[in-house]
Order: sequence, then C-alpha cells, then structure tokens
Amino acid sequence: MEFQSLLFIIFILPVFLFFYQISSQKNRKIFIIIFSLFLYTWQDPYSIFILLFLLIMNYLLIKYMDEIDEKRRLVDFLVCIIMNVFLLFYVKYYGFVLNQLSSIIHLPNYHALETIPLGISFYVFSLLSYDIDVYLRKIEKEYNIIDFAFYVSFFPKLIMGPIIRYQDFKNQGKLKNLNKENLEKGFELFLLGCIQKVCIDNQLDPIWDIAQGTSSAWMAWLGIFSYTLQIYFDFQGYTLMAIGVTRMIGIYLPGNFQYPYCATSITDFWRRWHQTLSFWFRDYIYIPLGGNRKGVKTHIRNLIIVWMLTGLWHGANWTFIAWGLYYGVILIFEKYIWMNIQKKLLNFINWFITFIIVMIGWVLFASSTIQDALQYLKIMFLGSWKINSLFYIQLKSSWWILGIGFLCSISFIHNIYIYIKINHNKLYIVLKIIIICLTWLFFFMYSASDTMQSFLYFQF
Repeated sequence: MEFQSLLFIIFILPVFLFFYQISSQKNRKIFIIIFSLFLYTWQDPYSIFILLFLLIMNYLLIKYMDEIDEKRRLVDFLVCIIMNVFLLFYVKYYGFVLNQLSSIIHLPNYHALETIPLGISFYVFSLLSYDIDVYLRKIEKEYNIIDFAFYVSFFPKLIMGPIIRYQDFKNQGKLKNLNKENLEKGFELFLLGCIQKVCIDNQLDPIWDIAQGTSSAWMAWLGIFSYTLQIYFDFQGYTLMAIGVTRMIGIYLPGNFQYPYCATSITDFWRRWHQTLSFWFRDYIYIPLGGNRKGVKTHIRNLIIVWMLTGLWHGANWTFIAWGLYYGVILIFEKYIWMNIQKKLLNFINWFITFIIVMIGWVLFASSTIQDALQYLKIMFLGSWKINSLFYIQLKSSWWILGIGFLCSISFIHNIYIYIKINHNKLYIVLKIIIICLTWLFFFMYSASDTMQSFLYFQF
C-alpha cells in the first residue's frame, strides 16, 4: 500500500490505529501480522505465497538447526541460505541470465517471471541477516513464530525497508498503547515524508523524462540534477513515512539517510545513503571477506565484489552492475590515490566534486541500457552548450522546486526550521500549521488530478 495515497491516509491508517488501540496486549502482534499480510496481498496477491513460504521455511530451518554437531549445523545453515538466495535469484535474475545466454547460444523456450515480487530484495536480506546472526550465535533463535512473523511481515518496512536487524527490532519490547507524544512525533515524521514525496518528488518527475533524447548539454545536466533530487526525496520520503507510522505505535525504525548530498567524498556519501543496506553489505559480505585487513590486493578485490553485488541487488540489468562497479572503482581510487590530494582541498571543492560524481552515477542507474547511459553522458559533456527553448522552458517552470529541493537535500531548510523551533516557539507553531495546511492542499490537488507517482524503489 502506497503511504501517500488518499486511501491509506484517510482510511487505512486510522483503521489500523483504531484496531491496534482496542486490541489486547496479547493479540496486538497477531493483528499487525494479519493487517500487514492483508495490505501486501492487496498490492501483490500472487507474491504473498513467496513471502509466506520464505517466512515459514526460515523459521523452521533455523528453529531446528543443530546446536551440538557443528557440521550438521553448518549444513542446516547452508540449506537455509541457499534456499533464500536461489529463490531471490530465480524471481529476480533468472530471466536476465537466460536472456544474456540466449544471445550467445541457442536456448529452448523459457518462462521467467514477468514481475518481481514486491519488496523481495528487502525482506530476503532481513531473513538472511537473522539466519547468519543465529548461526554465528550473535543472537538466540526465535521459537515464537508470532514474534518472527511480526518481524518479517511488519508492513511499514516490508516493501522498501529500512532493513532492520532482528535483535534491534525485538529489543524494543512490548507494544504499548497509543500516546500523545508518539502520535505527534509519528505524525510529524509522516507529514515530512509526505511533503518530500508529494510536494517535491512528484513535481520533479517529468524533467528527467523530458531530457531524454536532447542534444543540449544544459538540458542533460538539468535532467540528471532533477533525477538526483527526485530519487533522494522518493526514497527518503517513503522512509520517513514508514518511520512515522511505526513511531505512532511506539516502534523505532532506523533512518536510511543522513543528508547524503552534503557528503565531501564518495566514502562519506555511502555512509549517509541507504545506510541500512550499506551496513548490511559491510557486516555480512565486506568484513567476512577480510575487509581492508589483508593487504591492498585483497581489499581491492573485496570492494569490487561488494559493489558489484550492491549494483545487482538493485536489479537485473547491466546498468545496475555498471553503477555498482563505478562506485567500487571510485572508492578504490579515493582510498589509495585521491585521499591525500583531497585533504589539501577546500570542503566546498570536495563537496562539488562528490556531487558531480554522484550525478554521473545516477545516469547509469536511471538509464535502461548501457548505450543509453553513454549517449546521455556524451550529451552532458560534449553536447551543445547553446541555450535552447526546451531548456529555457523547463528551467523557467521548475527553477523554484529545483531550488527548494536542493536546499532541503543539503539540510539548509531543515537547519532554519530547527533554529526557529528552538528560538522562536510561537513562530514555529504558526509555521507548522501553515506547512500542514499547504501539504494537505498539495496532497488533495494531486489526488484529485490522478498524477500521484509510485515510489521508484518499489521496483527493487
């Protein structure tokens, strides 16, 4: 269910909070599980069977994993890991692999899934983290299937994360009654996410599409600048709405973004962008491979592996693989060559270089094919620098939202908002009321015009 939809905000969310509050402490998790599975089935009715299969099989395989014989324990663990990885590979990458092979050798007719099960990359990684942590004895097995199902199926994080670890989720204790503080904070976070999705992301959506096929370097840069802001507010908007919904019932989810466009290096950028995914790859792939502890060659190998897998996680396309490797190579260059030069430069220069590198990376990410990406990059750097009517019209109509989006993405407006909140309480209250009213106005305008866009990260 899309959190920014009119149906969710005026009907589903109030119904959820009402039945949550009247449910007994004992039955609240069961209610949330049923509610979560209902919402998932509503959006993707066929994929519910894959979700339930993985939920039940992971629970059983880990529950009965051997505790005494280490060899049997390893076999049990590997069966569980292979099952998860194989199913993820089949539904997400099988068609891609066969398509690539068919261009080399003749293959008989094959049938691959036309659509990817909603959120499978996110909930499979949550399951894998649980399996690995139990096997390594970092956490205890979960014998209560209600608690395990609650963790896996919890609807705010099911489709687009954040990818929270099982122990962090379980440690929050019993589900409490609704209270004023949690409802207010949750609503504030949800509203902020709604602003980012409805008022900024949706406004930016057409510019990247219009820039396709242009011969103007100015228009190409405007297009990718717009997409750079759009993908941030799309994913961050969802994350804030998810965190807001969970906060309303007293559950805390980790943030995924820490103003990544303020980063002054690519290393810094990836400490700020999609943090729960970055931490997952760090803890379960990079460090087990040896990290940076076994010499330069091993470190370079590990970075290439991790970033190729990061690209693949986002989708079965050469553009995602190229995007991942692009960052792997840049991080290697930054670590072993650029770092010493970087220390001598002004922060603004380092920020500007980082921002340009990130925008170039988004060209690979957003393009349908490598050829499209290379053609777009060619226009960016070698296209016509003459200002044409298309660029002028787009800039004239969208400069304000691009400016607001950029200032929001680098925390400028957030810092002003916090300053007013701390130092001018009455002005803060008035400003908050105005923002709420304007947000609802924008929201209902977009709902009525049927131009509300889905989240970009739903496809992953």
